[in-house]
Amino acid sequence: MASTGANATETYDETAQCSAAFKILRTMIASWLRDVTLYKNVFADYQISHFYRWLKTPTSLLYDPALRRT
Repeated sequence: MASTGANATETYDETAQCSAAFKILRTMIASWLRDVTLYKNVFADYQISHFYRWLKTPTSLLYDPALRRT
């Protein structure tokens, strides 16, 4: 079902406000991944593991049940 009217505007506003934060998260995780693959950085590997564990925790504010299927 498509959103219309004021509700659609609110959804877009929330998405637009979050885009910068998600871009920062994506950049941070990409740099961890680069550090692991190029430099064998164990601390970056720990960060990736713990971030993924935290993201799959139901109490996480970024939790999405769809992530449990991965």
